[in-house]
Amino acid sequence: GQPNVGKSSLFNFLSNRKASIVSSKPGTTRDVIEVHLEIKGFPIILADTAGLRSNTQGDEIEKEGQSLALERWNSSDLKIWVIDPSTTSKQEENKDNKQYKEDKEEDEFKSKMMNECDLIIANKMDLWQKKEEIGADLLLNKPVVMVSCKT
Repeated sequence: GQPNVGKSSLFNFLSNRKASIVSSKPGTTRDVIEVHLEIKGFPIILADTAGLRSNTQGDEIEKEGQSLALERWNSSDLKIWVIDPSTTSKQEENKDNKQYKEDKEEDEFKSKMMNECDLIIANKMDLWQKKEEIGADLLLNKPVVMVSCKT
């Protein structure tokens, strides 16, 4: 998922321990962090990565983290895309053409990643007031799990 959608909080919840640092600051997770789990007898390697964006932003360390995250994404057997449905596209509200273009590019990137994934996790559902509206625009014929991983 993108920065600050709750990937590390979800990772910690599934790990049943504080394995990743959780912060409201985008770009906190930079390295790939792994935990080895067993779920119903199946060995799982779960990875927490830097948030992915359409254009690599931030300093050189954050860019390297995003590069590592994309490498891990491309080599994963099961791809999970985590979203925060309370942060929807603001394209129609933007009057600045540059910002509109950046938002459009970001939306296209999110759509591409969601199409590649096997599962979508809608996190921060405690902040989302319109749960009944989450449906069609997010499903993309993918399973969607709605959760809230408060820190």
